Parts: sequence; structure tokens; C-alpha cells
Amino acid sequence: MNELELYISQWNQLNRKTTETDQLFLERLTSHGHHGNLHTTRFRSVYWKFYLGCLSSKRANWEEETRIYRELYTSLKKQYLPVTDLQLKQNIEQDVRRTMPDMEFFRSPAIQSQMTDILTLWSIASPCGKRLSYRQGVHELLAPILFVLHCDQESLTGHQQNFTKKLPQELKTILDPKFIEHDSFLMLCRLLYYIEPWYGTNQLFKQLKQPQSPDKTDEEIPLDEVPNSTAALLDGRMSRTEEEFQTEHIDVKLLRVHETLLPEIDPELAAHLRKEDIIPQVYGIRWLRLLFGREFALQDFLIIWDAIFSDCLRDHSMGKLTDFVFCSMLIEIRNDLLNGDDQECVQKLMKYPVVEDVTRIVSRAKKLCVEYEKNKGKITQKNIGQNMEKAVSAAVGEITKINWKGWGDKLKNSVSNITVHNPGSVQLGQFNPQNPQNQNSTNFRNFSQNPRAINSSQYLPQNQSKMSKAFSGLSLNSYGRPSPASTPNLLSPTGTNFCAEQLEKIASQLQVIIQSESMMDEANKTNFERLCVVLANVKQTKDVLNGNISPSSIDQL
Repeated sequence: MNELELYISQWNQLNRKTTETDQLFLERLTSHGHHGNLHTTRFRSVYWKFYLGCLSSKRANWEEETRIYRELYTSLKKQYLPVTDLQLKQNIEQDVRRTMPDMEFFRSPAIQSQMTDILTLWSIASPCGKRLSYRQGVHELLAPILFVLHCDQESLTGHQQNFTKKLPQELKTILDPKFIEHDSFLMLCRLLYYIEPWYGTNQLFKQLKQPQSPDKTDEEIPLDEVPNSTAALLDGRMSRTEEEFQTEHIDVKLLRVHETLLPEIDPELAAHLRKEDIIPQVYGIRWLRLLFGREFALQDFLIIWDAIFSDCLRDHSMGKLTDFVFCSMLIEIRNDLLNGDDQECVQKLMKYPVVEDVTRIVSRAKKLCVEYEKNKGKITQKNIGQNMEKAVSAAVGEITKINWKGWGDKLKNSVSNITVHNPGSVQLGQFNPQNPQNQNSTNFRNFSQNPRAINSSQYLPQNQSKMSKAFSGLSLNSYGRPSPASTPNLLSPTGTNFCAEQLEKIASQLQVIIQSESMMDEANKTNFERLCVVLANVKQTKDVLNGNISPSSIDQL
């Protein structure tokens, strides 16, 4: 097979077979991106258009759809450009000049002019741009799109010049180099629609629930329809629901990755990052908003984009796979992270090490995603123990934060909620400090004046390291606490009994520490309160597992 035959063969793979249904056609095309095969094709940009919804599953309509979108861009450009907002233009031009400084392609004045027009028009004419306004970093999402389109169009031009055999007219229309600006604009609009929640501020987040059109339901516009409104043409779907935006809001997403997914996938690494107080926003915002574009060489992160884009066509979201790409990247450098302190970890995460084979990260991410979905909701002996760790992580985590040498002056009011019913049991009480007589049990403040004489040497500062090791297997951060919405997933009969027994053991150990004579010294008062609150929280969690109280009644530490 010669070069031209190979080229036409690759194009024909984009044609729909006569026996294929819409679903089979979609699955076949998405499999190329999902399995990492697009780096060898000359039509990566066409696959991307299909994945992002710029081309529908109606294969026969591709030429007409392309014409409609290009006419729309021409119309918008005439309507909105040149822009009157000089500050906006200055900000965009500054970002464009900084785009991929090592690549000669982006130093071209013609390319920089096209990028400026695309970004300006996106900011003032697209639905997403109007909601967000121009954000620094959007130029780094446009650049790879423009480059991939350019490469495919250059390949077309080369084959037209070097071979006399005519190429399909449809191919020449879809990859016409005269419309690189038009096509890039539409692809950027569709991409930003999917990742808009990662750029939204908290204020915008609260305002984004938009009223439905009276003649439309919440259902999405099918991919095989060409919508007739500008907003729908550029976004590709109806406005997302508030729930969709909540799930993918940048803070929610980073919290989910760090405190839910990673502890399930790699508990040791998750615990280390918490111990070193690594805040995911420090590095994760850039990872997500630029779709990992700063962390890899161009040809490498294009492979990551292939997988993410192909996945979003099936799920109508880029959220799921990007979560696991994020985890996979952390696992890829886990040894460096585990051997580093907080500063060394941040340096690695802010300047991601060179990876020899990026397909390993993508393959791992897809495998993790499949396994997570398969195991989600299942209760096994292994994850019963993990669920127990999550249930008590907030309470036990407080122990490692205690400054054993720096005791303060007084107890706080929250201790008044804890009562002692007998020497071996502590639980939440309705103690009223204004009316202690109506209580059958003793308040901790009164109890602290007459503590039991217990040898507490094993719990004092010289053995703090032993205590830390004893709890090192547990998640040590309050984010690990199950929310009321997720708690029912933990409440199987086997799981609740197991968790409750473990909590009772932990509560007993905490009780011994609290009742230690040395803990009642004048110098030890500040963190006495902390331990009391920890103990109360453990008891509360146990009561939730036993069904005695509702999850919503658990106090936040």
C-alpha cells in the first residue's frame, strides 16, 4: 500500500458502513481514540470534531454541518469584530504571544492574529464565553486544536500536490485550510462547554441554574440534530443542570479525587499527601483547566486528549476519565512523592517529571475507571475495613494534630456536650451547663476534677510516635468523613457491626487517654478538649452505624 492508498484508507475508516447502526458507528470511531490509535492517523482533527459533537452521527450530513458552522463563524465575526474592549484585546494578545514559545508555528503573525480573533470572539459571542468572560489559560486550550487542524490540513495539501489521483470532495471540504480559524473556533466552544465548571467561580457556580425554555425538556439535543439557535450550535447541547455543574465544579472535583478516589485506589499515597498537607488546588487547578497540557510534551498530551475526548462523546462529560487520569498521574510518580516532604512533593506536582511512555498513564486511568465502576457499591471484607477507616478518619486524625508540649489554658464549650455514664462508656449527652442537676451522668468538667488514677506514661509525649504509627493506616483528614448522602452505602448489616466494634475499641483507648491523671494537669488543658471532642465524634459515628442516630447529626470536627 503506497502513501496515497494509506491516506485514503485512513479516511475511509471515517465512513459509515452500510450495516452499521448509529451506536455501532459511534463505538467504532470512539474506539480509535479510546485505545490510543489516533497518533498514527492523518485525520485526528476530524475524530476530535466528531468526539466534541462538531460532526454528528449522521455521516452523510458532515459536509452540510461543516458549511453551517463556518457560515455562523463568518457571521459572528462580522457582527462582533473588531472589538471595542481594548483591555480584553490587550490581555488576549499578551497571552497569544506567550503561547508555546518553543514552537515556531505559534510565532507566525498570521497564526497569532487568528488566535486573537478566535479568543476574542469566544469571549464575547459564545454562551460559555459570555458566562465566564476571557480567562487566562484558554489560549493554551486553543493552541493544540489549531495545531492539530493545521497538521491535518498540511497533510491534505501535500497529497493534493504530490498525487494526481483525485481525493474525495468531502475530504477536501472538511479539511479546507482556508477555514482553519472557523473550525478551531467551533472546537474551542465545544471543549469549553464541557470543562466550563473547572473555570467557574463560586459566585458563578451559584448563578448558573438557568430557566428552561417552555417548549423544551431537560433532555439533551440529540447528536444527529443540527440545532437552529446560535447558542445550541456553539454549545452543542442545552444548558447543563445545576446538578451537573455541582458535580464538576473545580473544588468539588479536586476534593473527590483527593479524598474519595485516591484513598480507594492508593491509600498509602493518599495518606502521605494528607500528612504532608498537600492541597490539591495548588497544582490541580492548572492540571484540570489546561487538560494536563503543561505537564507533558505536546505529542504526549495529545494522546491524553484523544482518550478524554472520545470518552466524553459516550458520557457527555469529560469528568469521569479526567478524574482517573489525575489519579494515574499521581500514581506514576508515587515513589517520588512518598519519599518527599511537603516542599519536594509540591515541586514534583508543579513541575511534573518527564514520562517516557504517556500511554501507560492513559491505560492505567482507563483500567482504574473500569474497576472503580465495577466495584462501586460492593461490600467486601476488604472494603468493610476501608469504610470503617473512612468513618473514623476525622476523629482519629485529630489525635496526630495534638501538640503534646504546648498545652493551653482552658476548655471550650463544646466539651459540655460529652457525658460519662460509666467508667467504660462515653457518649453524646444533652448536657445543659445551665442546669446540670437534671443529668444522671457526670460532665467532663466535673469529672476532670476527680480523675481516675491511671498510669498514663505510655500515652505521654515520649511515646507519641507509637500512637502515630498505631493510627497511620487510617485516613487522617476531616474530608474523609462520609457525607450524609454517602453514608447509607456503608450501612450493610455486616459492615455496620464490624465498624461499630472497631469504633468501640478506639473509643475505649481514647477514654483511657482522657482519664489519665497527667491529662488533668493545669498545663494540659487546651488539648484535653480536643480529645474529648474526638471521643464524642467516635461515639456518634458508632451510633450512626448502629442506626441509633441519623448521619446528619454527626458533628463536624
